[in-house]
Amino acid sequence: MFQPSEKEEIKIWVEDNVIPKVAQKLHKNYSKSDTILNLSYPEGFLLLSAVIFAEVRFNNSNSKEKDEVVQLVIKRPSLLDSFNNIMHLDALFHNEILFYEKFSQSDSVNESEFPRCFLTAEDLKNPAGMIIVIENIVNLGYKMCLKSYDIPFEYVIAAMQAIGRFHGMSYTMKVRQPEKFAEIVGNLMEYRYSPGETFGTFINLVSVRPVEYLRKKNYDPVFLDKMEGFLSNAFDTVMMKAVTPKEPLATLCHGDFTRSNIFFREKNGSLETMLIDFAMLRYSSPSIDVSTFLYLNCSTKDRNERFPEIFKAYYNAVIGYLKEQKIEDLENYSEKNFMEDYKRNAMFGFVIAMFFLPVIRGISKVTPEEVKEFDNVKMAMMTKEAGGDAFSEELAGILVDMRNHGYLEHVLQV
Repeated sequence: MFQPSEKEEIKIWVEDNVIPKVAQKLHKNYSKSDTILNLSYPEGFLLLSAVIFAEVRFNNSNSKEKDEVVQLVIKRPSLLDSFNNIMHLDALFHNEILFYEKFSQSDSVNESEFPRCFLTAEDLKNPAGMIIVIENIVNLGYKMCLKSYDIPFEYVIAAMQAIGRFHGMSYTMKVRQPEKFAEIVGNLMEYRYSPGETFGTFINLVSVRPVEYLRKKNYDPVFLDKMEGFLSNAFDTVMMKAVTPKEPLATLCHGDFTRSNIFFREKNGSLETMLIDFAMLRYSSPSIDVSTFLYLNCSTKDRNERFPEIFKAYYNAVIGYLKEQKIEDLENYSEKNFMEDYKRNAMFGFVIAMFFLPVIRGISKVTPEEVKEFDNVKMAMMTKEAGGDAFSEELAGILVDMRNHGYLEHVLQV
């Protein structure tokens, strides 16, 4: 991560450029001599940004008030320019700043359900100067689910309720403040799904893995021919299709709704939740969030046997928030409409699972250095081999499950 000399430079930079503005936000008179700053750095995470954890103690020695301690997360773009360019970090930081400055401040949104933001700075001409400073919600008792996949069912339900409320906030703003909503949507920057994006080559190569495995097992050749034609162009037929807004259910989506980006807190026998990391915010089908979480973090058993409960938790959270906000015209938001949207777009989350589940499970041999270089063909070949036949069989089973649940009818009927 950071070398010792770099850490000293970072500390000086934080003291001079971050803490004074945080103090101002807290209505504190800042003096470097009366402030104790401790910095730490996350280890073992593959992050799209350089993250610093800061504990700031404001010394109230001249008053009867207790010292105030603030826990911060400071996010800056990666220190590697090449990585910034490949991953479009300028767009990612822009979108998260847009979330905190515009969306979370809306009257239609419950700001308390998100981390408090102390500071943002944006300079698209100089991405290295971008910064986001938010509260460290771990200090509030929130933590990630200890399991990174096949997470306990109660966590799945809590996560679905959280993303349902988030989508409900978006729909509320869309109805009540259409001009402000349109302004946010219009200012979002694309970071991954653009026609001709080189990432598409990687997606298309990886997505045929379950089809290739099923061919070895002499599975239904007619089905496999259709699926191969569909999945060999998955970047367009699945990903681009899902992220293209379709009214009336298009909504602001988290865009990276995984176990890593939702924190939980136990209170009075139930789980409270808080979403983080809104860099991949986008306007699209709500199903991209739901399917991503279910195919990355939910067990196959729960997804197959308890899906009605899972989807009901999500839908009730959406409609519940709309009713809280006194939105009267709910005709467009029927459970049937949401289910039809999910069936057409569930494949989005499955495609992501094909290349990201190996990373989550620790069976991928791709190194952080190779990710930063990101040779599409090389990465795809390595990803398709991750986990061997056992993982290929698992992916094939999921594809068959999707067929049995009616998620592929729009493909098979063509």
